Amino acid sequence: MREVYRRSNLILPHYCNQKKVERTDGLNHGQCRTFGGEHGCRYPFRHRGCEDEEQPQCLHSCRFDGNLRSARGKSSGTFGKKYKLVRGSMKLLLHCILPVLMLLTANCQEFPLARSIPDKTAPFAIDPSAEFHFAFGRGSGMDGLDTIRFGRNGIVTLHRKSSKGRWQTATITLDSKSIRRILETMQAEHIMAMSAKYHADVSDGSQWILWITQGARSKTIYFDNYFPQGIRRLAKVLDAELAAAGIAAFKWKGVPMKESRLHEEALWKCIK
Repeated sequence: MREVYRRSNLILPHYCNQKKVERTDGLNHGQCRTFGGEHGCRYPFRHRGCEDEEQPQCLHSCRFDGNLRSARGKSSGTFGKKYKLVRGSMKLLLHCILPVLMLLTANCQEFPLARSIPDKTAPFAIDPSAEFHFAFGRGSGMDGLDTIRFGRNGIVTLHRKSSKGRWQTATITLDSKSIRRILETMQAEHIMAMSAKYHADVSDGSQWILWITQGARSKTIYFDNYFPQGIRRLAKVLDAELAAAGIAAFKWKGVPMKESRLHEEALWKCIK
């Protein structure tokens, strides 16, 4: 059990786990039990209340009342109080503050727009009766992108990073009504008329990429720590449609380590 030994303004670690004894064997405390004496102490000084008056007194931060109480838990001394305060602060940081910061990052904390790059291609409307490709990635360049991909047939391929850091994939099908609602949201929010790139004056952080193709036409938008309300509403509708399709109960499959992040390579290439 750990205590604090204090003598001549010098603080040293002090270990003792033995009860107070009624008599001594006449030996110096430092000459028996490996710097211990009968009390089990590591230093050759007697405890407060020890019968061996020839040895200088050991000044502990807590009173010696039969069992030396641990400064880590039961000690009423200054060291014990400071330890509890620090431990309580660390618990508050880990269980309260960090989750809030992570939630703000996951929900894309708003930063001012620093610059945007206009799109040189003319906007176009997606024809739901013709083949098209929709790809949407959310995450970061450092940790990877969780992606959603689907086309006219409604088959959605999903990739996400699990809480253990492993990539997972799943496939789900959206009906034609869900696809139509997603496309109508894009039209209402003027997604196809947005600029090609949006940048906040922030390093790292979160990045989103939207890539839509139909025939020879293509639209790519890169969001770097700045997320206009239009793309936020589209993301909300996407998540709602996937939830309605039962994605919460779906079983995800692990992605082999050698194939990790292959699903996002095309998204990063399309914005270059």
